[in-house]
Amino acid sequence: MRPRGAVQLFEEAVHLLRSAPLAFFAPCLIGTLPFALCFLWFTAEMSWSGYAMQELLGASLFTAAVYVWKQAWEGVFCLRLQERLSGNVVRLAPGDVARMVLRQAAVQPLALVSLPLSAALLVPLPIVFAFFRNYSLYAALGDENPARKAGQQASEWIKQSYILQIFLFLLGLLLALNYAVAALTLPGLAKSFFGIDNTLTRYGQWLYSWTGATAIGMLVYVTLEPVCCAIYVLRCFYGQAQATGVDLEAKLRRALATAAMVVLSFAPHVLSAQPQPPAPSGAVDAKQLERSVGEVLQRREFTWRMPRQDTAEADRPAWVRWIDGVIQRSKEFIEWFVEGLRKLFEPAQPNSANKNKESEPYAQILQYSLWMLGILFAIGAGLLLYRQHRNRRTIVAASALAATSASVDVRDESVTADKLPEDSWMALAREWIEKGDFRLALRAMHLSGLSYLNSRNLITVRRWKSGLEYSSEVVRRARTAPEVALAFRRNLRVFEAGWFGTRPVTHETLQELSRGLEEMRSHASRL
Repeated sequence: MRPRGAVQLFEEAVHLLRSAPLAFFAPCLIGTLPFALCFLWFTAEMSWSGYAMQELLGASLFTAAVYVWKQAWEGVFCLRLQERLSGNVVRLAPGDVARMVLRQAAVQPLALVSLPLSAALLVPLPIVFAFFRNYSLYAALGDENPARKAGQQASEWIKQSYILQIFLFLLGLLLALNYAVAALTLPGLAKSFFGIDNTLTRYGQWLYSWTGATAIGMLVYVTLEPVCCAIYVLRCFYGQAQATGVDLEAKLRRALATAAMVVLSFAPHVLSAQPQPPAPSGAVDAKQLERSVGEVLQRREFTWRMPRQDTAEADRPAWVRWIDGVIQRSKEFIEWFVEGLRKLFEPAQPNSANKNKESEPYAQILQYSLWMLGILFAIGAGLLLYRQHRNRRTIVAASALAATSASVDVRDESVTADKLPEDSWMALAREWIEKGDFRLALRAMHLSGLSYLNSRNLITVRRWKSGLEYSSEVVRRARTAPEVALAFRRNLRVFEAGWFGTRPVTHETLQELSRGLEEMRSHASRL
């Protein structure tokens, strides 16, 4: 049997995965996702935790257990791929499952040492990698000596194996680059459009840490794991076909199934084309009866019972009929969308002809997962809408907040500018000027400027933001009027020198800040 090319085998693996239903990927996701999260947690704890040495033993044992869990489900996924190729269903008894888990736990941990050594030597890497992939399949199939068969299949078609390794390596680099770009840009976009600030935006170098690189690596691993399983299951399948002809058997089975479907689809037409027995002489022809009833109903004495034709529809303007058509199409789309969701989430009927008993548990797991994702998405959307509504609510009238201004303590560093409108802050500043405390008046005037910028949507007031962050936000949102940012920076220097620094706050300092605020308002009013 002539070996398939690496490109052809890669395309067959992708086609095999694309033609499978979503529930088919449940074993792969059940195994890889917990392992990826556990490994990421392990590396983060061992890198940053101060109790790493005390927790090393327990964390290592837990990570090793999750690794065995992943390998067991990888074997189940490879077994399902083999079933889809050959058409032969393999049922795993509890004893078979226990035997497979023990075999995987005994052999697969050796890959953690063998693969780095083979990668350093370069030459045997494709063979070693193929061996451990093949072993997952043969251990799940319950073969008596899975290591021997895995080694035999790994030593075949070496050139194809090398080319596949190059393909997977280049694809992994491309995926890592895409994930890294997305991880760097998405937090910044979320901060720019929604005002969401977090650790990823405040610490821009997180991707260059060991934890960030591990996160990108785990994303690439989860993405490529189904493809790797499909490629090496196909290699084993075609390797066995040289001795057993299982590929020809599978093709024959598919051809017979296609022929049976064709015969069944044409059977009703063939049966309907057969001559029907003549009708009895006393029987009434249905077409003749229908025609006679129609002629009778068209008589004048019966037409008054017929519904009156709606002539008003033709007299309506064209734009009104167009709007009605748009509304009707929108209703039809909503009904179609709701019906699709109902079919997606409703359980399969017990008497369905295309029911797959083997995928029932995975379909239920996928169904519950989709429900949970939908609920989490709804909760997140609700929180986001509430956050936007709270941030952009209209400022109440100054008269209603006059009583509140008396309870605001300007000396409290946790007080933010959105507690009072601009006029109330200025009134509070005048009160402190009359009392002779110019320093508190200075802060009230500064909060007045921040409140004004917040009302103009040039900043978003947050307790944890510093003056430098507010300045960067004004520069970003007032790009068409750079004078606003310049005036704000001058005002910020005046405030920080008097509030945080040692510069004495005098009446001239307040006048300087007042002039700066007026200049900032005049430039911002043109936006």
